[in-house]
Amino acid sequence: EIGNSSPSFNTARYRENYAKQALMMFFPITAVDDLKFNGSHWEKFMAVGGTKCYDAKLDSQDETPAECMWEYGKKILENIQTRKTVKSKMKRPPDPLALGTKRPQSTGERMKADIDDEVRFDADFSEYCIDDDDD
Repeated sequence: EIGNSSPSFNTARYRENYAKQALMMFFPITAVDDLKFNGSHWEKFMAVGGTKCYDAKLDSQDETPAECMWEYGKKILENIQTRKTVKSKMKRPPDPLALGTKRPQSTGERMKADIDDEVRFDADFSEYCIDDDDD
């Protein structure tokens, strides 16, 4: 809802918070009042080009022009948003190591037969470990 001039209450609140944080990180200020335009962090964010995409040509300049957001900061914000979207929308593929590892299921037979003490039963993981000190 970036272009929406009359967003819902929750969207407006989210915008203000997002804009305030982005401006504090990537906009040069000398006073707290520099973070607002017409009493709004979002208005200031829009005015300094916060909603425009990252432009590598502008980033290659030696310093950020006055009243502009740090250009590379936009790339960082885009990356944060992309990671957040990917995390919520996509599932991780299965781990190949976990898929190829045989894990015997505990049947409880060793415990029922009282073969091991009450702490050790079914499987002893130390049997699968390689001790380098035995050389």
